[in-house]
Amino acid sequence: MCGILLIASAADRLGGKGPEAASPDAADFAEGLACRGPDAQGSHQVFCGPTLLRFHGSLLQLRGAAPSASPLVDASGNVLLFNGQIFPPCALDIPPGASDAQLLLAALGAPGAHVPAVLSGLRGPWALAYWHAASRTLWFGRDLTGRRSLLVHAPSAADGRLILSSSAPLDPTVPFQGFEELPPGIYSLALEPEGSDVGATAASAGVGAEEGAGGGAARGPPTAGGQPWASYQRHEWAEPAVRKLAAFWRAPELVEPPQSACSAAAAAAVETPAPTLAAAPAAAPRDPAAAAAAEAGGDAAFERTVDAVLAALRQAVVTRCRCIDEGWHQAALALQQRLAAGSASGAATGGAPPLPGCAGGCVQPSASPLPAPPLLPPAPVLVLFSGGVDSTLLTALAHEALPPEVPIDLASVCFDAGASPDRVSALDALEELRQLAPGRQWRLVQVDCTLADVDAARPRLLRLLAPSDTVMDLNIGAALWLAAQPWAPARCRSAARVVLLGHGADELFGGYGRHRTAFRARGWQGLGDELALDLRRLWLRNLGRDDRLVADHGREARHPFLDEGVVAAALAAPLHHLADLRLPPGEGDKRLLRACLRRLGLPRAAARAKRAIQFGSRLAAKTNSVAFGGTRRANLRNAGSVRLADVPGVPAVPAAAAGAAAASGSAGGEASAEAGVQGEPTEP
Repeated sequence: MCGILLIASAADRLGGKGPEAASPDAADFAEGLACRGPDAQGSHQVFCGPTLLRFHGSLLQLRGAAPSASPLVDASGNVLLFNGQIFPPCALDIPPGASDAQLLLAALGAPGAHVPAVLSGLRGPWALAYWHAASRTLWFGRDLTGRRSLLVHAPSAADGRLILSSSAPLDPTVPFQGFEELPPGIYSLALEPEGSDVGATAASAGVGAEEGAGGGAARGPPTAGGQPWASYQRHEWAEPAVRKLAAFWRAPELVEPPQSACSAAAAAAVETPAPTLAAAPAAAPRDPAAAAAAEAGGDAAFERTVDAVLAALRQAVVTRCRCIDEGWHQAALALQQRLAAGSASGAATGGAPPLPGCAGGCVQPSASPLPAPPLLPPAPVLVLFSGGVDSTLLTALAHEALPPEVPIDLASVCFDAGASPDRVSALDALEELRQLAPGRQWRLVQVDCTLADVDAARPRLLRLLAPSDTVMDLNIGAALWLAAQPWAPARCRSAARVVLLGHGADELFGGYGRHRTAFRARGWQGLGDELALDLRRLWLRNLGRDDRLVADHGREARHPFLDEGVVAAALAAPLHHLADLRLPPGEGDKRLLRACLRRLGLPRAAARAKRAIQFGSRLAAKTNSVAFGGTRRANLRNAGSVRLADVPGVPAVPAAAAGAAAASGSAGGEASAEAGVQGEPTEP
């Protein structure tokens, strides 16, 4: 995980019509960059005619035997700001102990290198800005699902600068207008001196190479006042397989189940009123033998699908648990030492210790005169753990991936005095995991919070959320940010620097209530279309926002369900194997993942119903009571999609990009159409 900031001045060269604003400037982003990358910070300047490019980076180093830096600059003057991980299998080979960012810079700058082809060959999450000196071309972009945050400010009449940033300035008094989430993809901006042959110099790095193939004309990031950027292009992914994956395309023959599977599922379904189950024939009471036959869907075919997806997911978890070089232990110990120093000062003053890497310290849960909680011995990973299907499956696979002597940390956030549904589920799932693997050291970090903790952190949270700005965004963001912090009130703290998250599981395997709505209304095709829509907009609704929240604690979010191999395996499977919504909730939704859990020996977790983090933690209920007078009134107002600016007594995101939020449709609005609730974000 790293922080990226690029500020390109000289508005007349970038298509901007107005003067350059004095704020936000590089210094305004410094605190957020240091929080994202506590191991190193750096800067570099490039002059190209009248244009000045200022590169600022920060580094959370999880790979590479030798200390690295950000930005990286090579002997030819090429500059790379890279935030991400390059995972195998990949066209760019990363030997053990090597820095993936340094090898990527070498590949991009190699003679004859075609930048879109190099970037299309990467596997794993990434966002970057790359200056190719010979062609005077600025490249930037995000991976095909947008797993790493990258915000863009296009030149405008109010501010003629081009700015790329991982997050907003954390100071709420600093202006932050006109920023939007950059859509996934590869972009270039040629900055040519007057009188030069733009086409000749740009072509040396692949600019314009997609003309005639749809690349140059593709719709790119937002433009200022409808005016395009000078020499700006969006490029197609170079590999057909990557283009297919980015479209989340499923073969038509995989959408509708065969008639035999329809009959078996109908026989296994519980008698349910018509509004709950979709267009199934009249069903007999559930019979265990029929249920087993229905789950198999022909048994052998379903088991083959389970084999394929579980193998891909198992490999994704192995990669994300093991692509942490041996230095993780020393880095975690250093984090412990910084936390210990903060603990001593916090205990002396009767308050909570500041978090490392943040200038001035981050806001902590409510201060207490009690001694600071003990530090846990280092663990390589922390799993955000609700005890639900997604997080329990990731935890079980992390157990398989890690050496038996290594501890695994689990974080459970609760806003109901330790009695929320997610806490109850987490404790039960922990007991099931202990029965499965009694030799493993399982450590449940119980993060018990109140609305006072959310209120104390609100100014910082609003800046981390920006440009997202709904009530649901704040509820999800607060729960996720508090769960991912190193501090757990009155319990203990985890020093892990990698966090495993379940993003993508609901979108791939039909976990949301709105998927049932689509299935009832439009059948299997409607379900397939809804899943594809959810995947295509995941970068806008969840991933960028949640990356900013987790990274604020100097941790890196990793998403095994969004691994390219897992997504490809899911898209190659019959849809009714992934989710069969003729079956009741808790059975048909995420059907395949539930089968994986049963195969691993975790039947109680396999039967658990879906609960979003703000509901399972009870934060939404607390917020509804204060902001709307109760959950019933909140539902009547479709509270999840209500913008913070429209809630009395709740401050809005300061100077956020209203246009960007409107373009998103908001994470809450569409998601809450199911039943008037605050949407359905990814389970932790």
